[in-house]
Amino acid sequence: MFALASRMMAMLVAGVCLTACVTQREHVIAPETQGIVIDASSGKPVSGAQVRYEGVGVQK
Repeated sequence: MFALASRMMAMLVAGVCLTACVTQREHVIAPETQGIVIDASSGKPVSGAQVRYEGVGVQK
């Protein structure tokens, strides 16, 4: 019973941490935008933005 409670608590904490990471994004690079950087809060393109990780989301 203790092991089950420990696992459930660990999954809950991991879920909260991952949710915090996802919701704290400032910019999103979506595959359908063809490399344009989008401001996650407004949904509008960001002018002059630089892509740090060019290989992320690229389909070959």
